[in-house]
Amino acid sequence: MAGLIVSQGRDTGRCIYGGFSNSISLGRSPECDFQLHDPAVSRVHCHLQTIDGTTLLRDADSRWGTFVNGLQVEERMLAIGDRVLVGETELLVTHSDTEANRSTVFPLGRNHTATRTTNHVAKSQTASEDALRDDEQVLALLGNSYLNYELIRLIATSATGATFEALDTVSNQVVALKIFWPQLLIRPNERTRFVRAMKSAIEVNHPKVVRVLNAGRHRGTCFTASELVIGESVSALIGRIGICGMLDWRRVLRIGIDAAEALTAAHAHGLLHRNITPRNLLIRTQDDTVKLNDLVIAKAVNSTHGEKLTIAGELLGDLLYMSPEQLTSERPLDARSDIYSLGASLYAMLTGRPPLEGRNRNETMQWIEVEKPQPPTTHHLSVSPLFEGAVMRMLEKRPDDRHPSAAELLREFQRVAQYENVSV
Repeated sequence: MAGLIVSQGRDTGRCIYGGFSNSISLGRSPECDFQLHDPAVSRVHCHLQTIDGTTLLRDADSRWGTFVNGLQVEERMLAIGDRVLVGETELLVTHSDTEANRSTVFPLGRNHTATRTTNHVAKSQTASEDALRDDEQVLALLGNSYLNYELIRLIATSATGATFEALDTVSNQVVALKIFWPQLLIRPNERTRFVRAMKSAIEVNHPKVVRVLNAGRHRGTCFTASELVIGESVSALIGRIGICGMLDWRRVLRIGIDAAEALTAAHAHGLLHRNITPRNLLIRTQDDTVKLNDLVIAKAVNSTHGEKLTIAGELLGDLLYMSPEQLTSERPLDARSDIYSLGASLYAMLTGRPPLEGRNRNETMQWIEVEKPQPPTTHHLSVSPLFEGAVMRMLEKRPDDRHPSAAELLREFQRVAQYENVSV
């Protein structure tokens, strides 16, 4: 019997068991049978129903649409391994009785509470060393071993893989272990590019960059082991603040300074991030330090044929922070593309919304290319004019009109902090 596990988004780890003869609703409304805490999801986004042992998915005239394996659908019979995207939430269709589902399960029912019930999954006595064939087998590693890592809990999944909290039994260090989906990095030249990118990332040792400790290939999949940051992403912080999602501009400035320091270090090693979003900016709880995560991952998994990551069905959240040249230019990107993406992320922190968001994917891409975003003070009156000016410069369409480097951006942020008497 098929079920669904939330593999990406704020509800990661929550599950829906199969076997429901009556239609159940998924959406943002508390009245839905399965409420999703995702502002990009419609109040009632879609419906699920089991018919003759197969799960039927129907879109409920949602604003952004419902996607299955990258294609927008009105109605679709789901199969094991399908990926369903609603808003910025991704659900993986899996067996209801898999180990991955039993580890973190939420009961169905109206007005359920979002309290995780965790059951420790026993390790397999004889873990198979066969190559992992699909995403479901990667998720089923939870509670088992992968190389010298014991997988403790699922942190998140993305378009490229699953990230687990894991214990390195060699160093006795708890790390963030990312296992890439088996369908990625399967060609020899792709693996070579991955190894080259990871070697470059390992060389970056900076307090504002999440440190890559190890990388390699095991059971047919590539992996990275990085320092585990105890805290939350900026994306989670924005969602926790409230419906407006606006942060105090002084805190946003401090986040910008940390992120600019991280980019300065990365660019000094000749590395571009290529996918800066609020989800990739992590805030460490103990001291509020911001660390830049997933350095060079986008480059490492990017197709050798030059395919962009903005394919249909890709998480909308990534598209909203892409620079205009990422969408339109065939020329190599440079540091100014990262500066734009960081500016878009800072804008979202100040206003509770990305700089430009159309009614659909195509309109959003068009607006990013040609439309000028409204100044942050349109939504958040207390923002410093100096800081607003710096953020708006980061969002200029032409790379030549932005800050020429992350180092120059950092200096401007520091001047704003000094002038506005903001402690950093």
